[in-house]
Amino acid sequence: DLTTILTTTTTTTQQQTTSINDADTFSTHLASALTIWTAEQRKGIWLKIPTTHSHLIAPATLHHGFDFQHAEAGYCVLTKWLPTNSLSRLPNGPTHQVGIGALVIHPTTGKMLAVQEKSGPAAKWKLWKMPTGLADPGEDIAAAAVRELKEETGLDCVFDRIVCFRQSHGG
Repeated sequence: DLTTILTTTTTTTQQQTTSINDADTFSTHLASALTIWTAEQRKGIWLKIPTTHSHLIAPATLHHGFDFQHAEAGYCVLTKWLPTNSLSRLPNGPTHQVGIGALVIHPTTGKMLAVQEKSGPAAKWKLWKMPTGLADPGEDIAAAAVRELKEETGLDCVFDRIVCFRQSHGG
């Protein structure tokens, strides 16, 4: 069972090739594939390269014009837009994180729950704040709010609603 090291996805099809360990062989095969894909008028090409084959990144980027799209544990993704007469329509890599702040109001007293961080940037200032944190990849905002409140306070809660949101660029 050979490891799949090259996954290409265009707007309409997906192809897979089996493992190529040698960088020169990979570069030759990639050049041939790019010629075929260009003739077929394909547009966006994606290469998913496992960390175990990271030596294949240089041929793709230096010799064939691929660029980094994103990386996760175990692999990186490179992309190339083939049409030379139009701007790339490939999506940018991830640039945002989703953070939550849990606003908890005591049902009887109407007081807001505030916590002090034990570690992290806010800990040295001894600031009082609402329980906050980041959503995990793929986690819904409601689930993140419930989880973060439980992690920071030990309290169980039921998510009610989103009160407000803001964005921050840069991931």
